Amino acid sequence: MNYQWSPGTPIGDGTNQISGLAAGLWSCIIVDSLGCTITYSAEIIEPSQIDVSVFPQIILASEVTMEVQLLV
Repeated sequence: MNYQWSPGTPIGDGTNQISGLAAGLWSCIIVDSLGCTITYSAEIIEPSQIDVSVFPQIILASEVTMEVQLLV
């Protein structure tokens, strides 16, 4: 099977698993070993802004350091 994604060239182009897509209308043309094709389309909608608050408030001693990582 061959997978042709458009518009653009996403990570994983040519395969059935892609990533890094921007918001918008995406299409995939799938071609099998006999040359038969089918096209699928989907719209990716960018989500609204995410607001994050971290609780509780952390108070550190004067010589203590802390690193906080937040993955969304």
